[in-house]
Amino acid sequence: MDLNVVTITGRLADDPKPHATGNGRDVTMLRVAVSRPRRPGQQRSDADFVDVAAWDDLARLAAKYLAKGLRVGVTGRLQQRTWNTQEGLRSRLQVAAGQLHFIDFKEQGEHGPRETNGGAHVATAAEAAEASTQAAEPSSDTADAAAEVVVEVDGGSRGNPGPAGYGVVIATPAKPATGEEAFHSQVLDELATGIGWATNNVAEYRAVIAGLERARALGARRVWVRGDSKLVIQQLSGAYKVNSPALLSLHAEARRLAEGFDDVRFEHVIRQANQRADALANQAMNAQGSIADPAKATAAPPSVQSALGAGASSTTAPDHADAERN
Repeated sequence: MDLNVVTITGRLADDPKPHATGNGRDVTMLRVAVSRPRRPGQQRSDADFVDVAAWDDLARLAAKYLAKGLRVGVTGRLQQRTWNTQEGLRSRLQVAAGQLHFIDFKEQGEHGPRETNGGAHVATAAEAAEASTQAAEPSSDTADAAAEVVVEVDGGSRGNPGPAGYGVVIATPAKPATGEEAFHSQVLDELATGIGWATNNVAEYRAVIAGLERARALGARRVWVRGDSKLVIQQLSGAYKVNSPALLSLHAEARRLAEGFDDVRFEHVIRQANQRADALANQAMNAQGSIADPAKATAAPPSVQSALGAGASSTTAPDHADAERN
């Protein structure tokens, strides 16, 4: 199986360059400096410069929240761009972004760190994407069972922000045991993934994204997403707005994945009804071991530290339980 997945983390070498194509699409070009491993005795590491193209919603978010010198994580695919010149045909290899991770972002003229440890966060996303892409094709029986699935999701952070992870359970929906055609829920897959340093809300969004990706790989056409984060579920269902730069790209990615199914429902459940996903999230946090606070590692001043957090506004009062998880 051919696989084209690229994950990089680096700093912007220039300000984003937004453009509009002839057919009205938005594209923003990013030039990302990615450091090479430092050789023994070398005081400064060399860097490779990677051209990244972000399209449509990602293009607008990149132009609004990124600037020269800020860190960004990119997950996407390699593509060859070709064009004609007087000297002949030219080509350039670049990365088409499928997801941007705003490790730093600009807000009202100030730079503030996003809630994640860029390296761990992005590397885990690449592993999850590769695992779902390389998963074996389901049998016909499993494919029929997976036409409609329930995706139970949970994310947690010890410290908010702090060491974080998520758990996902994908199962067939149960029917009441009242006749011969009744059947019980069948677990199709479980995920437990650590994502480094993040907030509860980032971990919850990562759980939804991973669950939708795995449901798609299983061939599901109708998906019922159940989670105990009222904030995230209500944002995805459209009842709450998302204003936090730290959550915008994750929300956009989750909605993009949701649009690929025939039907997707988002339901908020109490924590007691989500115990297996919660256990998997805790398992993931335990498995990744100690995680350093990236804000302390970069000696960010208190005014910048205060920028950490979920920071999403809604049409009603926020769900305070989201700030007290795990």
